[in-house]
Amino acid sequence: MDAPKISVLIPMYNRKHYIQDCVNSVLNQTFQDFEIIIRDNCSTDGSFEFVKKCYANEIASGKIKLKRSFKNLGEFGNENHLLLDATGKYVQFLHSDDLLLPEALQHLYQIAEKTDADVVHAQSFLVVLDSELKNGSPKANINTMDAHPVNQVTIMPNDTTSRFSEWIDRGTFWDVQYNLFNRNFLMDNEIFIEVPGGSSLTMALWWLMLAKVFVKTPIPFYVRRDAPDSLTNTDPKLPSTDRIPKIIMGAIELFRQLDKLFDKVELFKNNMEIQYMIKAHCVSIYDNWHISRHGFYKNGVTPEINKAVEDAFKKYFGDDYAYPALLYHWAHVIPYNRPVDKIFIPSAPPVSRNS
Repeated sequence: MDAPKISVLIPMYNRKHYIQDCVNSVLNQTFQDFEIIIRDNCSTDGSFEFVKKCYANEIASGKIKLKRSFKNLGEFGNENHLLLDATGKYVQFLHSDDLLLPEALQHLYQIAEKTDADVVHAQSFLVVLDSELKNGSPKANINTMDAHPVNQVTIMPNDTTSRFSEWIDRGTFWDVQYNLFNRNFLMDNEIFIEVPGGSSLTMALWWLMLAKVFVKTPIPFYVRRDAPDSLTNTDPKLPSTDRIPKIIMGAIELFRQLDKLFDKVELFKNNMEIQYMIKAHCVSIYDNWHISRHGFYKNGVTPEINKAVEDAFKKYFGDDYAYPALLYHWAHVIPYNRPVDKIFIPSAPPVSRNS
């Protein structure tokens, strides 16, 4: 049996109430030479069992491959395994609460084949409210994330200087689901989704710098459901002290991935100025975005925040954790105009000067 032209990769976690819309949007494509691979990330709401029952015929025929991770791998770990599962010439990621427009795969495949593209990037996507989808009369709004939009299908210049400018200026939005990738290009260049929390940002730099043919299209094909229980809408409600070590780990691992890329791109080799610029850019987007989004430092450097940060840095710096931990606090309290040496302990009794 010949390999499919496209592998549609769907990471799934507790999306029983959305997954049918998602899968049906793929099954109803005008282009049918594809496989769907769904990898369940240890759902607890019966998503795996629902898909297995609902799409028994498609699973039996091989049109849908349903897999279950042995443990919860996190969002990016699950996507990494999906990429290794794929057999198609091209891969398209699709979040399990989102949809594809009916002609999405046909449009992307035709562009990729015509241009011999490593990456076909859509500068826009549609956003639909969950309530409107349920009511059967969705009104989609077009969201254009690229700072450098195009008016027609365009092959971007293949030189590292312009590609680097494209990334540093946020000319191309980096989320992976808005792209069709040549699978061999990803595998040959070891472009895997393996950095917790910051992988899309670094992966975008990898494929921008290493793709021989990178194509932009102004035609949207992806429909993002604005679901009230999505990770984007619920993430800030989770405990901050549990999240800080993951953010720090993600930033450190992100820099390790960048060091690997620096060795692959001549523009980056031995160019400390550009290397610093890239890492600073990643901090401003990845680290500061997470920190400000969750409001970790809005009450200053609390004992809970201090302990979470120090414990995280101990894993990397051992007994020398104190100085980088202090610098981390310092960097993140500045936007709140709070001095780094003020630790607020609301429950602590006032200290008597007569004792």
